[in-house]
Amino acid sequence: MDSVKEWELQMGVKSSTDGAVRAVNSLHVREASFPKTIRLRTRLDFKRLAYAKGRYVGKWVIVDYCKSNLPYARLGITASRRYGDSHERNRFKRIVREAFRLSYCKFPTGYDLNVKPRSEAKKAKMGDIMKELLCAITTPKLCQDGQDSLNPTS
Repeated sequence: MDSVKEWELQMGVKSSTDGAVRAVNSLHVREASFPKTIRLRTRLDFKRLAYAKGRYVGKWVIVDYCKSNLPYARLGITASRRYGDSHERNRFKRIVREAFRLSYCKFPTGYDLNVKPRSEAKKAKMGDIMKELLCAITTPKLCQDGQDSLNPTS
């Protein structure tokens, strides 16, 4: 525990009293891990996102999103059997998790995201998925005209 505090002092990170925020601030930045605190895990979370207003439809993925009251972004991945065999679904989930993990610092805080594959996603590489995730949250008008996003331009 002392090593985390020492690291926070060296890096200028303020430690939080909330354990989940501290896990996201220290573990994620320090080890580039994917802790349980930034995952969507309950059925209620996924149902809330299914009825959410925000949706981005890209070439490779569909991203449903909504505002949450948490100080960090969380990710959920839905890949049904309709998408393909288990090895294809697992590959997609692995790629999305890695893309989210590597670009986590660019995501706005306080949002829950659920990523679903489109049929074209079987051909996608991690860079393609990462570009699409970032595109969904940063510059939607440049990516696809008329789509809603996390940062509306109006």
